[in-house]
This record gives sequence, structure tokens and C-alpha cells, in this order.
Amino acid sequence: RTVQRQATLVAASTAIVATRGTTVIVHAPVGSVVDLFAYSQPNTTFGVVRTATVGATGVISWAISPLTNTKLYAQTRGGIPTPYVVVNVATGLSLSVTRTATRTYVFSGRSIPARSGGLVVSLYRFTDAAHQVLTAQARADAKTGNWSLTRAFSGTGTFTFVVRTGRDLQNAAGRSNERAVTIS
Repeated sequence: RTVQRQATLVAASTAIVATRGTTVIVHAPVGSVVDLFAYSQPNTTFGVVRTATVGATGVISWAISPLTNTKLYAQTRGGIPTPYVVVNVATGLSLSVTRTATRTYVFSGRSIPARSGGLVVSLYRFTDAAHQVLTAQARADAKTGNWSLTRAFSGTGTFTFVVRTGRDLQNAAGRSNERAVTIS
């Protein structure tokens, strides 16, 4: 009877933000060669992205930093593949605010990854800790991911803003840092 050499695969985190990473850990028999297969959206075909020989600990770890949702599995050569692991990758968003005139502000930032057609970026204002109101939208540049919008306010006060994107096939929903702005 032949026993196939098996591996197990675990991702340290299955929900990350684009440009940040996670660690993929494979446990396999010492001395075996392990291939890590993956594809990132919009692709749908697996390919070998890492290969290593398992050392004395029986563990291999790889750092990965995909920009889009990624599906992975590992396989020892001559063995059977591990179950799939999906790493959901949220769009990376930044938010900056610049005052350009009385009660007029430019909100800008970057969405990562940039994508064909540009990504719709939505600016929200917090009304209280639990509620947000859509204030404006912009489309990020298809090549750079940069976005910008100008907003004139009718009143004054201090408000907190955040930028968000929706979830799609390529990325999980993204959310920027929060910015407190005193409108004057």
C-alpha cells in the first residue's frame, strides 16, 4: 500500500488590505518538495508561485502580498493538493484633505490597485459614531488609482470623514483612514 505525502496549508490571515501581506504556512513531510499554487483575480488559472524543500522542522512559510482576492493551495510533489485557502484582499484607500477657500475643501487619495475604468470612491461624513452619510463620489484614475473631489460646505463645524469602496470580484470592500476636518 502506498501512502501519499500530504501537506496542510494555513494562511495567518484570510482578510488583508492591498499592499499589506499575510504569511502562508505549510506543514509537510521533511525532505519533500512543496509547490504553492495560486491565482489572483481577475485571473482564474492556477500557477506555481513558490517552491521549497521542507527542512527539519516540517514547516515552510512564505510571505505573500497579493493586490486582489487570491485563491491558494499547496501540494507536495507526488502528493495530493491541500484544500483551497482564499485570501480576501480589500482595496487599499488613502484620504487627505486640503482647504482651498472658505468652507471649500479638496478630498484626495489613492486606491490600490488601480483598475480598468477606474474605481468609484465614496466619501462619507459621520453623523455620529454609528451612522455615516454619503457626501460625494469620485472615480479613481484607471492607471494610477489617484482620485480627487472638491466639496463646498454651507455650514461650519468639525466633522469626521472616511472613504469607502464596494466589494467586487477583484477586491473586498475598502475603507480609508478617518479624518477629522474643521470646516471654516
